[in-house]
Amino acid sequence: MKKRREKIMFTDVVKMGKKGQITLPKLVRDEENYRDGDEFTLSQMPGGDLMLHKITEKTPEEKLLDFLETVPKFDWRKAFREIEEERNRER
Repeated sequence: MKKRREKIMFTDVVKMGKKGQITLPKLVRDEENYRDGDEFTLSQMPGGDLMLHKITEKTPEEKLLDFLETVPKFDWRKAFREIEEERNRER
């Protein structure tokens, strides 16, 4: 098992890319188990400092919206054509 460093404070220099993206250091990603697609809240403090907080639990509404994004879109025109074709076969 990998030994974890004592969490007192971590400071590193990161650089912002052209599209405003900042990469979290690998050490932090590995220790905190951050993965692609994780969501964070970004808070700007009165002095301008930024804080990131990982969202660990989604609301039921957010979970439902995430699920609905995975469901194939319903094509009512295609369904209507299939019904018409079925009726024509029965005649």
